[in-house]
Amino acid sequence: MYPFNWKKSVKVVRILAWAYLRHRVKRTPLWGHLYVTRKCNLRCGYCFFRDPKKRDLSTDEIRAVLDRMHAMGISFLAFHGGEPTIRKDFDAIVRHAHDVGFFTYLNTNGTMLTPEYIDRLGEAGVDLINMSVDSVVEFEHSGKDLMHGKKVLEDLLEARERHGFEITVNFVLNNRNIEVARQTLELMHSYRIPISVGFIVKHLFHDEQEPSLFFRTEAEKRRLFEVLDEIIVMRRRGMNIIEPTRYFEDLKRFVNHELEWECMAGRDSIGIDTLGELKFCGTLPTEDVSIFDLERLDTRVLHRWRKDKYGNCHERCVTNCRYVTYYYYKHPLRFVLEMAWFRRAVRSIRDRLSTLLGRPPRLGPSVPVRI
Repeated sequence: MYPFNWKKSVKVVRILAWAYLRHRVKRTPLWGHLYVTRKCNLRCGYCFFRDPKKRDLSTDEIRAVLDRMHAMGISFLAFHGGEPTIRKDFDAIVRHAHDVGFFTYLNTNGTMLTPEYIDRLGEAGVDLINMSVDSVVEFEHSGKDLMHGKKVLEDLLEARERHGFEITVNFVLNNRNIEVARQTLELMHSYRIPISVGFIVKHLFHDEQEPSLFFRTEAEKRRLFEVLDEIIVMRRRGMNIIEPTRYFEDLKRFVNHELEWECMAGRDSIGIDTLGELKFCGTLPTEDVSIFDLERLDTRVLHRWRKDKYGNCHERCVTNCRYVTYYYYKHPLRFVLEMAWFRRAVRSIRDRLSTLLGRPPRLGPSVPVRI
């Protein structure tokens, strides 16, 4: 990806570089996921995180969890829910994480983000806000569309100039938004927002997700493959998509039950659920072990623990965050070569040479009219 805020990019590289060194030497996780609540104001048809019955920790208790995570070697932190911004004290949580030294990453549906709330988060030191957008038109299966969220996205873009945080958009590709996928991605690209393209996955331990969102028939799978090929072309032409091209090629292999890959949950990162319990992955159950019960976070031990308990769960799941980490580990040079900012630099040099030689430069992706 190529970001809007290069200072944040430098911060990410610095923090992840140290995290990687600690990971290789002391076997600590590269990053952590903290679920500050499981409550949510939406009922997305594909979601498996929402649990309104699960209790939340107090502000001080979460501060203690953050201190413990940082002391155990985690410095890159993603906030999850439910919907984190439902908490009235969430800006205080972000401020403490920032003061401790975390790079702070917020996953949000955006529905609670008023201009005042966004400013509070910016002042608290949030580094990156990842907003879910599933469609440019009304999308009843999640409510996370630009018919409801366009004003929030514009407020985020305006606040980005003042506070310097980065914005990304998460788009979950499914059978009900596939026909607006290209239009949605092109619009986000015109906003200069990096785009993360997720893929709907089946939760391994409950069946409450809406069946119509999945690609079940051969015709639906053929249409999926056509759209994945379109996304690959858009990415190669410079669209600011975070996932590597290989991810979209491997999604087709996954749908055909031909994909061989290794999930690194427990090795690359850990999750901490709302009461401080260990959680290897969002698609797996919460463990009956608190972070305060662990003497240290040895990723070799955690990875073996997850594998022994859940086996080859990755054969039925291919979340984009897990896949990208796997890809980085297995193909570090290829990952760098496929990053959008690198390809943009190469394309810029190529176009300048073409101009000097009197040849017309190649055209990139079209920029759509904003809605």
